[in-house]
Amino acid sequence: MIMTTLDPEKPETLTRVEDQLVALEKPGVGTVQQLYLANRTAMQEAEGQGRWLEAWRLRVRVQVLAQALFRLQTGLNPVALIRAQEGQEPPATLILLRDDNVLRAFARFAIYTARPPLPANDLEEAAPAHLLIVARDGAVTRIGNFTELRQFFLTNLPPLKSLATRVKNQPPGDLQDASRNALRTWLILSQALQGDAFFRFTTLEEVTVDEQPGDKKTGPILRASGHVEALPDAGNRGEMTATLEFRSRRYQLADIQETAELHPGPRPAGDVEKLTDPDPTVRQLAENNLLQMGPVVIDYLLTRRVTATPQLQTAIDRLCARITEQAK
Repeated sequence: MIMTTLDPEKPETLTRVEDQLVALEKPGVGTVQQLYLANRTAMQEAEGQGRWLEAWRLRVRVQVLAQALFRLQTGLNPVALIRAQEGQEPPATLILLRDDNVLRAFARFAIYTARPPLPANDLEEAAPAHLLIVARDGAVTRIGNFTELRQFFLTNLPPLKSLATRVKNQPPGDLQDASRNALRTWLILSQALQGDAFFRFTTLEEVTVDEQPGDKKTGPILRASGHVEALPDAGNRGEMTATLEFRSRRYQLADIQETAELHPGPRPAGDVEKLTDPDPTVRQLAENNLLQMGPVVIDYLLTRRVTATPQLQTAIDRLCARITEQAK
């Protein structure tokens, strides 16, 4: 019953529902876990079938459930801790990362992608995204570039021998599997820093693992390498390549190398407001620009819709329907 009061278009309901879920306390952990998994599966199915409006609404539900689940499991309120350190302005959008690879690698942390609000007219002036990481002791770490992310991994990523056996209710994996998962985790977090909200990437499938015996002093050496490509949504192109090197008999992370070359396509700078422009030529041009971006722009449109005028809300609804139909 609690979840039925959640309305993605009314931000005040998100916090209220989250708090109500947390009020269930420990007996509610299992229920919230089941709701989270069911909604995440539904979201993935909606995305895979191109039901973008449904996927957006489910994404909001998944985020609320993920946040409530972490609070129930740890007794911490990461968002409150982040706001206490970072302040309220600008009010960045915080997305809790619940990818299975990230959870396996960094079970002691809550990791958020933080995206400051996008300017209405000139997205080139948008502040860069960053990561906010909350530890179980309540400490908050801000990460905004490769050097800081690399240091976080070197300091906190468990050795491969630990990663290979740390997933509950699953059989132990081998070292090569653990290195692939660690590489996937790196690329997921690095993508959050490299690209804006309009980039999507291929899934890391092929990972090259090279293992050498090393010498008595350094122990064995294992390197995992792979790359992901930017999906051509909205004219985006480019790729990211990374190599993680592990050393010693426990295979501790020793080095990270990465190259990234990303080229963004068109962005909706000022186009949303022009959907209700009195000049039909201006309206048509704005609509065409947004249609060209395709489904990747829907989350942005629906987020803007929350604070839009009724007239602009109608225009956004009409445009989202056209994008969805066009993507079939």
